[in-house]
Amino acid sequence: MIDRVVIDNIVETANAQIVEVISDFVSLRRRGSNYICCCPFHNEKTPSFNVSPGRGMYKCFGCGKAGGALKFVMEYNNMTFVEAIKYLGNKFNIEVPEMEETPEMAQLRNERESLMSVADFARNTFQKNLWETDEGARVALPYLRQTLRLRDDVIKKFELGYGLKSTNAFTSQALQYGFKQEYLWKSGLTDGSMNDTFCGRLTFPIHNAAGKPIAFVGMTLQQAENLPTYIITPENELYQKERTVYGIHIAKNEIVKQERCFLVNSYTDAILMHQIGITNVVASENGALTDGQITQIRRFTSNVSIIMGKESVATAFDNIDMILSRGLTVKILLLPEGETLSSYIYKNAAENVAAYIDEEQTDFVIFKAMMLMDKVQSGSLDMPSAISGVIASIASIGDGILREIYIQECSRILQISEQSLTDALNSY
Repeated sequence: MIDRVVIDNIVETANAQIVEVISDFVSLRRRGSNYICCCPFHNEKTPSFNVSPGRGMYKCFGCGKAGGALKFVMEYNNMTFVEAIKYLGNKFNIEVPEMEETPEMAQLRNERESLMSVADFARNTFQKNLWETDEGARVALPYLRQTLRLRDDVIKKFELGYGLKSTNAFTSQALQYGFKQEYLWKSGLTDGSMNDTFCGRLTFPIHNAAGKPIAFVGMTLQQAENLPTYIITPENELYQKERTVYGIHIAKNEIVKQERCFLVNSYTDAILMHQIGITNVVASENGALTDGQITQIRRFTSNVSIIMGKESVATAFDNIDMILSRGLTVKILLLPEGETLSSYIYKNAAENVAAYIDEEQTDFVIFKAMMLMDKVQSGSLDMPSAISGVIASIASIGDGILREIYIQECSRILQISEQSLTDALNSY
């Protein structure tokens, strides 16, 4: 067992610096002598999660969760007591002697640590394949540099790699290093025939918010019939797709600083945005977010700007209303006709892309009202349907003052009275 004196020292140290501990995972802002944010343990639209540095405690007045730094680390990261103690000991440079474990504790720890070790080994191996092998130099690096137009520093920043074409190069190496077949399968890096999953593919590691690789995406370099462009490792104890946002580990500090998160459609879009100096950017498939992904982003900001092509707008409405209902404000940035974000970046200087983004972002509710009104005026939509569409978005917003502002603005755009919109909202 861990010595009680060591535990007490770690707990006391962590509680004395509880703001620093919690700030590693969520974005806090000062209110008087305390700090607040939206609760990371339940969905809410206004902050009710309070951190008291003087007391070394946190408490959510919404869901009732409360405790000190150790409890927060355990609950937030789904860690065992031992894992959390070791985490905090490492953070504050306090040595934690080994302890005897129960069989159950040992099994859980071994499962997580084994999968984490496999992912870390894979990340390093794929990077070495890219930078230190002839095949990587001949096949993968030219594709990254010339086709995707990525600089070497950006390739390294996102830890991109390459799986050799040999059907079991990675698997053989992993087995030689002592990794068990069980964890190679569970990680999705090896298939049931003991062949590599990412033969001849570029690899994009997916990281958790702490920066640890937990999954991989493989991108083919050659288009072929019945060959998917992208494949992704399956979910396991480390990786749950609905709770993971690509690039959050790199973007989180700038998201907090800028008080805004840009959401793009693909991994390469996110990487290209970072390359031109816009670094508060993450990616989610087709700009759609799940509850778990919204929770991840909301820990660092309540403001999201979604970048998309015009053809994607109509299908995104319901998803954006769901984002609004979780307490985030949303802006829309439409790309020029026929452009993807990558193609637009390729064609324009970095400063011009930044200027376009600054100038063309539009509040989503206002944008939606204007778009629906254009359809009414063109005869492709009737006014009741337009009103219903606008009300669906306003009804998703929990802030009463913000609702009133949108009622005023949308009544002007739709050319109907505020009272009519208010009545429609009340009966929605």
